Amino acid sequence: MLCAHGSPGSGETLALRAAALGARGGFAEAAGALLYGRPRLEEVAARLGGEPVQVVPLFLSAGHTFRALKARLADLPRPKRFHLCQPLGANRGLAAGLLGAVCAAASRRGWPESELALVLVAHGS
Repeated sequence: MLCAHGSPGSGETLALRAAALGARGGFAEAAGALLYGRPRLEEVAARLGGEPVQVVPLFLSAGHTFRALKARLADLPRPKRFHLCQPLGANRGLAAGLLGAVCAAASRRGWPESELALVLVAHGS
């Protein structure tokens, strides 16, 4: 289960990400849930049949929102079936993956990497 903070329209984007992950195979199910918005964490958790459920926070850090997710998971029925992973931003490979994607996009457009500037911006907590 991918979990994001949530904002207007973010449920549709998250559903696309979960569907793409599910299409790759390797998981019995893949779904997206929002802390604030639809589909709500509690609704998605209730309909997931797999066990254990890996909860992947689409956050950049283990700050306030990560702690809120941890508390919400603890309040779910059968909370021990949920395994909370580290936030995506804590993954050491994230920066390399982002850089690779940026370089590939620049190459497709014919932009020399030596002339590019890259700025990453996050909400933060």
